[in-house]
Amino acid sequence: MPDKYMKISVKTIRQKITSLLEWNVDDFAMIALACISAFLVNSYPISLVSGAELIFGNMFAIAITIRYGISAGLLVSICASLAISQIWGHYLSLLPNLIEILIVYIAIVKRKHPLIPCIIYWSTLGAIIVYFSYQYFTTYFTLTKDAITLKYVINGILSSTLGYLLYLIAFKNHKYALIFSFNQVINLTIFAAVLIGVSINGYYWLSETKTTKLSHIHTQLFTQASNSANEVHHYLDKTLVQLSTVAENLSLLNAPVTQQNLNLISAKLPGILTMLVTDAQGKLINTYPASLLDSIDASAFSVADRPYFSSVKDNQTPYISDAFQGRGFGNDPIVALSAPLFARGKFIGILQASLSLGYFSTLDKKQLSDEQSLLILDGVNRVVYRSEALEFDYLENLTESNLMAFIDDTSVVSDTFFIDEKNDHYFINAQSIGDTNWRALSILPRSVYEREMIELLINALGLLILFLMLTIMLGLSVSKRVSYPFSILARNITQFSHSGAFESMHVDENTPVKEVNSLSKTINEFSAQYAVILQDLKSAIKETQETNSKLALVNLNQEKEIQAQTKDINRALKQAKQASQAKSAFLANMSHEIRTPLNSIFGTLQILQNDLSDKHQKDLLTEQALFSSRSLITIINDVLDFSKIEANELTLENIPFDLLEVIENVRSDYVSTTNEKGVDFFVETHELNSKYWVGDPVRVRQILANLISNAVKFTESGEIRISFTERKNSAEQGLSIVVKDTGIGISPSAVDSLFDRFTQADISTTRKFGGTGLGLAITKHLVNMMQGDISCKSTLNQGTEFIVNLAIESTESDQIQLLSQDCIKQDMPDLSACKIMLVEDNEINATIFKTMIAPSKATIFTAVNGKDSINLYKRLKPNLVFMDIHMPVMDGIEATQHIKKINPNAIIIALTANVMKSDIEYYLESGFDDFIAKPIEIQVLINGLNRHYQKN
Repeated sequence: MPDKYMKISVKTIRQKITSLLEWNVDDFAMIALACISAFLVNSYPISLVSGAELIFGNMFAIAITIRYGISAGLLVSICASLAISQIWGHYLSLLPNLIEILIVYIAIVKRKHPLIPCIIYWSTLGAIIVYFSYQYFTTYFTLTKDAITLKYVINGILSSTLGYLLYLIAFKNHKYALIFSFNQVINLTIFAAVLIGVSINGYYWLSETKTTKLSHIHTQLFTQASNSANEVHHYLDKTLVQLSTVAENLSLLNAPVTQQNLNLISAKLPGILTMLVTDAQGKLINTYPASLLDSIDASAFSVADRPYFSSVKDNQTPYISDAFQGRGFGNDPIVALSAPLFARGKFIGILQASLSLGYFSTLDKKQLSDEQSLLILDGVNRVVYRSEALEFDYLENLTESNLMAFIDDTSVVSDTFFIDEKNDHYFINAQSIGDTNWRALSILPRSVYEREMIELLINALGLLILFLMLTIMLGLSVSKRVSYPFSILARNITQFSHSGAFESMHVDENTPVKEVNSLSKTINEFSAQYAVILQDLKSAIKETQETNSKLALVNLNQEKEIQAQTKDINRALKQAKQASQAKSAFLANMSHEIRTPLNSIFGTLQILQNDLSDKHQKDLLTEQALFSSRSLITIINDVLDFSKIEANELTLENIPFDLLEVIENVRSDYVSTTNEKGVDFFVETHELNSKYWVGDPVRVRQILANLISNAVKFTESGEIRISFTERKNSAEQGLSIVVKDTGIGISPSAVDSLFDRFTQADISTTRKFGGTGLGLAITKHLVNMMQGDISCKSTLNQGTEFIVNLAIESTESDQIQLLSQDCIKQDMPDLSACKIMLVEDNEINATIFKTMIAPSKATIFTAVNGKDSINLYKRLKPNLVFMDIHMPVMDGIEATQHIKKINPNAIIIALTANVMKSDIEYYLESGFDDFIAKPIEIQVLINGLNRHYQKN
């Protein structure tokens, strides 16, 4: 070997070793991660059409090649190819992918942008390599090979683009980033957005079309196979019934089968080729046609060894044979049908007919395509009939063929196709013929489906290209109009920058783009100021004193500006600190509000645990614990409502409701509290002309409850007065609500921030009366959502007045929405004859539920997960099922769906702590009949029992 080549090789090896040694642990970890990612991504290809699948593992190899060089890139590309080779069963993707990595590396070495060469490669050389690889090394359909080649081109371009973007994002290196003008950025953005949107829609459309087409093919094949099977069964059965009827009639009459009888049978059943009558030993007595008997030696001829005789003689029942080649009376493939003959109850022979199979050709209907075929097999898998396109011989036994192995394979799914010895692909549907072992097969070459899908793909790509061309034209027009003012501005600034005459610079401020106008105005102002400064400098040369004075004035102005900025910064810091303090106070207050009722519940449970003997004290403690529990639920509901408001997910209903029912419902909640405090509680509705209104009754009730709750909380004596007024003048229409109390009042400074979140009048209010500070913020948001307004008038130590105006309309309709059926107090029903199944994995919850329901005298069975509940339901058939949602082994939703399959009328009620509207709707759609929220209100449980047990 010449020394110069030896030196080049050694130099190259040294460079590779040096580059490897420069990698640190993070670099090796990044390459290893890329190998794993490429392998995993290629392990789940995206199906396109006609056997073509999209793979994107090589994008990791492209990004690694740009960053670390060809050695690392080839390693990642090989990992990607290994993954897909396990699925496709070949390594044909390896070569074009490795060449793509080589192209990227060459572009990097030559300091060229790597993306453009990749696109050119896949559009030319890459497509050629793929085409000839699949042409010579696979046995796919030609259309499939064309689709795969087209797929590789699209896949390669997309993968190259994604690899380049991955490099820019993952390594944050813009060394090879393309630089575009503003015009190009707008045009490329429009193009990319349209391309992605249309491609995604096109992919899903193509997938749906593929699924629909396959379903149509299988349905049609099933229809033809079923119809053919029915027709064959009817044909054989009809002939056998006629034959048996004649034999039975003649047997009853003890009459022999005459030539006239045979002629009449032949006239009724034109499919019969020959008939014969034998004695009890199988000797011929008569034939049809009569000439057959003359052509043989009847005394020497016997059919005793034929199955159609021996089977009838042994079993004395009618018989249908498998197909066989005729012998003795013709060589056509036939089916033998025979019936026993009796005389005074004794077997005396058979009546046999040979049935022509020519009728089967009428069943060969081309519903899907002219290439569709029909194949009929007898009980031992011999070909009874086949379409001309099928290369089977009549009576050929297919038992050991690949076709029968495919049909009898129970693991084959409906979308699977059969591949014959010539590597031709077929869709097949096989149906049994009556109670025989015969089968009818409807067969369609897969190439019919492939051609239709390729045509759809080509049409879709054509439309896509046309649409993209129109998009490019539109994008060019739009981007040009949008970017034109920026281009003019950049050109003017460049010209003045070269000339240096900034003091004479002036740009147009009347462009269609607001930002350009603003920037142009600033530039013009700068130019004018610059001209003034130049003039000042020229004057300063002559008048130094005047210049110094002006400089001092400029310094003074700057100092004032700095002071003003400092003041603004301090104000912003103060506001941020106040917001942080408000949030901290809210969290501390929430902790207090949650711990207070928890303390009541915890303390009550501990006292009750000691078996308190004083019933009055026990009832008082229990009532306090229930009150504390409801307080906790109120706090949670407030926080959930506020989170919905923050996420802009709170929505309103717009339904007719009874306003007086809402008012009475709220009033009843607080009347006992006001009575205990000795506060007068007045509700005035005499100015309401309408009873029914249209809006959200639940949220109207929430507004009233929040305002009345505050009034009751902060009023120790005097009165609380709530008045309702209907506004019907032309300027204002809606409902006015005034809530007025004689409580502690609010200071003027606190009124301004009253509706802010996390806010109460002052910290002493929180300490004394409690509250989360969210109620009025939620109330104001609900009022605003109803196109209304809320205001507050208050005098410290005299009282507060809230005025609410809601833009809701009255209605004459009495088709109203009741607030809740659970508001109606019902008695515990007698369920002594009822079996109830409780499915609950939490032992404490199960104990509480059984204790609550014990007074009903129902028989209660429990299961700890969904799987156990299915077995228990099958065994016990309970009247009602209460089902928890979240459980191990199997959750409540899946268990409910299994039980509904067993008994669609089963009544199943969800027990759930997920009470958001979307959750409840999902449970009802999943099969539940009703739900009860956790923690369980015993009255809600009683009402649910009454409602559903009566239904059951």
